[in-house]
Amino acid sequence: MRIPNRVKIKNKWVEITYQEGFVCGKHFGTYDPNTHVITIAAELEGHKKLECFVHEIVHAISEIYGLKITERQTEGIDGPLTKIIEALLNQ
Repeated sequence: MRIPNRVKIKNKWVEITYQEGFVCGKHFGTYDPNTHVITIAAELEGHKKLECFVHEIVHAISEIYGLKITERQTEGIDGPLTKIIEALLNQ
């Protein structure tokens, strides 16, 4: 699956970038609420890449809409959303 270079959430454009190796220490991805940039480890592929993207998108949505979704809640949301997206793409 091709991840877009940017997505619009509410009135903000969120840019998606890639970085070799871990991002911010030991993570596969991060969302920076100050710059509205998602950075994903370039090595990720397939399901893991999509799941990381969805995880960071949930963080972006939470921040932009002021939802205050916790990391634990994000981890509970990203897996099912990823499976739904994959099912839709594989129809």
